[in-house]
Amino acid sequence: MRVGPIHVHTAKINAFARTPRQPDLSDRTGRRPVNVWGTFAFLLLIYPVFVWIADTRSDVALVTGVIVLTVTAAFGSGAFIAALAEGLPKSIRGSGFATVYSVAIAAFGGTTQLIVTWLIHITGSAMAPAWYMIAATAAGLIALMLMRETAPVRIARAPLLARAVAAG
Repeated sequence: MRVGPIHVHTAKINAFARTPRQPDLSDRTGRRPVNVWGTFAFLLLIYPVFVWIADTRSDVALVTGVIVLTVTAAFGSGAFIAALAEGLPKSIRGSGFATVYSVAIAAFGGTTQLIVTWLIHITGSAMAPAWYMIAATAAGLIALMLMRETAPVRIARAPLLARAVAAG
């Protein structure tokens, strides 16, 4: 059975169905918490999912594992897109967003297959893609933690919180 198209399409449909709900959550709680906690959950799931897939080598494990990782990754994607757009000045928002997104996709999306294949070849380990994904996700998590909050609700509350803390 060829599961390649099955897992890709099923995962994308799941992610597509969940992504529109995430900006609403990030509007209420802030972009950073949704992005950071979603990425952190994704980071924690990468290793066990890859171990399960590598150990069982079953179609069910592959499809289910990809769905779990895709749904978890999709959790923060709507909030990330909003945060990235809001973090840019209005005068360059469209072109800046397009440039940042395109360069990232070209640099990582375009080279990942080559790098992962090379890592599997030199290490002989089926877990090499997991380590690559863990490293990339950890770097992304650090970047997300350094991003400033852009959600209007959190920015509006910030002065109130600062006064409350100062009043003690």
